[in-house]
Amino acid sequence: MKTEKIKDGIINLVCSLLPIIIGPVLIHVGYSKYHIYLNIYTLIGVLFCLIAIFLIFYGIFKIINALFEK
Repeated sequence: MKTEKIKDGIINLVCSLLPIIIGPVLIHVGYSKYHIYLNIYTLIGVLFCLIAIFLIFYGIFKIINALFEK
């Protein structure tokens, strides 16, 4: 039971690696290509960064809850 929750948390952390890489790349491409701050690439990049942050916190939360449950 405990190992399943830890495994789910680790899967969330691994799944967050893709948005961690894609988000800043899209922000950089959007800014360097158009030289304005708000365009579709930067907005999608920010969305990917927010998804990555959510997945990281959710994965860590699952692992910590699994470790400290009685």
